[in-house]
Amino acid sequence: MKIAILTNEYPPNVYGGAGVHVEYLTRELSKLDNGKHSIKVFCFGSQKVAEGNLSVEGVNAQYDFLAKDERHKKFLDTMLKDIIIAG
Repeated sequence: MKIAILTNEYPPNVYGGAGVHVEYLTRELSKLDNGKHSIKVFCFGSQKVAEGNLSVEGVNAQYDFLAKDERHKKFLDTMLKDIIIAG
């Protein structure tokens, strides 16, 4: 089975519980059925890891968005990274 995990946080870029959860989840999924499944993690950052059947690819896309409200830039940055991951 091919399993993909899309997440904001993944080590070493962990700043909360979600990143810790994803780290442990992917580690355990990679052990199922003697490592028969392919686990791919797509996350925000510049990580690039390949360990057996677990691979991690960070997305570090940046663009200087023109926004009338500075608070919208974070949202637009997240949407850009999500579109790249989904593509």
